[in-house]
Amino acid sequence: MLLFILVFNSGTFILLGPIPILNSSIMEILVNWSAENFFGVERKIFFTHSGSGDTRFHWYALFIILNLSVIGTAIWTLIGKRKVNYSKLYYWLTVFVRYYIGIMLIVYGIVKLFKSQFPFPNIIQLTKPLLQFSPMELTWAFFGSSTAYNIFIGIAEILGVLLLFRKTATLGTLIALATSLNIMAINYFYDVPVKMVSTILVLLSIYLLAPNIKRLFNFLVLQKNTALLTIPKPAIKNKIVKWSLIGLKYLSIITPIAATVYRSWDINKYLIKFVDTDSELFGYYYIPLSQYENRISMDIPSQWQQFVFRNNETLIVRTAEMNSNNYTIKLDTTAKELKIIGKSGEKDFVTSYKKLSNGNLELTDLNSENNTKIILTKINIDEIPLKTNGFRWVIGE
Repeated sequence: MLLFILVFNSGTFILLGPIPILNSSIMEILVNWSAENFFGVERKIFFTHSGSGDTRFHWYALFIILNLSVIGTAIWTLIGKRKVNYSKLYYWLTVFVRYYIGIMLIVYGIVKLFKSQFPFPNIIQLTKPLLQFSPMELTWAFFGSSTAYNIFIGIAEILGVLLLFRKTATLGTLIALATSLNIMAINYFYDVPVKMVSTILVLLSIYLLAPNIKRLFNFLVLQKNTALLTIPKPAIKNKIVKWSLIGLKYLSIITPIAATVYRSWDINKYLIKFVDTDSELFGYYYIPLSQYENRISMDIPSQWQQFVFRNNETLIVRTAEMNSNNYTIKLDTTAKELKIIGKSGEKDFVTSYKKLSNGNLELTDLNSENNTKIILTKINIDEIPLKTNGFRWVIGE
């Protein structure tokens, strides 16, 4: 348990950041040795920052942790002091576990409040056919489409703060268990690559509740009077140690929260740059049937059907089969000229452009003598149901 938290820190304890155990050279050696000797894997395995917490490297690292834990327990049992209990060790272990779950949930809750984890689907996702969505992409689009729901689940996760205080730890654990179960189910059934960590959050929550399981069952199921076990306050007589621990506690809480707020703010600034809604041509367009003769005159490839302008540098062209191709564009907003730079074997398209009053885009071919025009019809993304259908008490007659 302790080994897992230390190795798979996931940025929860920032003070452990300078000790990157998971991607250390020692762990790489152990992972590859285990993969070769226990599982017959001959190729070399590397740790990668791919965003996935369920890579082969992660699972082999978990295998190593499990084996080290079994070996360590066996050694402790054989040569350890014969004590009736280890109440102090147990207490500090539960503190470490409570802080791991609590801070992780708080961090995830904050990124939901800022919508940096689940931003509203951008124009690329909104115009992408559903059949091309992976289960994870569908999940992200679902959560991102509702700001209110982001706030709701964000608050539920931020309630992990209750785990950080003894008197509210049991209530916080119950909330954490429910929240973690939901996260784990989503990760399992929508193929989100954080299955390992979400599972451990559930198991650790059950571990914290274990001393009170019988009492909770008596109260919730058998409806008997009962009292929960309280977490004893440790007797620390040395004032320097006491205040040092208090300082460390709040440093451990405030530091990841501050870092998460800053990171969320930075991510949102990046997302704004990625899809520039202020771009003059920003939008989703298609070639209507009425313009097919003009497209032939302009020698526009027959497979080009839809155009997604997301900023002043990038154009996404979709074919009739809904396959997407990225093109670099050069936009001269002063001369009102647009250049689509063709890929290998394709010609460049140089046109002037004009935004019509209804939002459609008129392109004039500057490469031809007769200046053929074509009009691209725009679909107003701001009027789609995901944006216009808010909360309603009454739906239907």
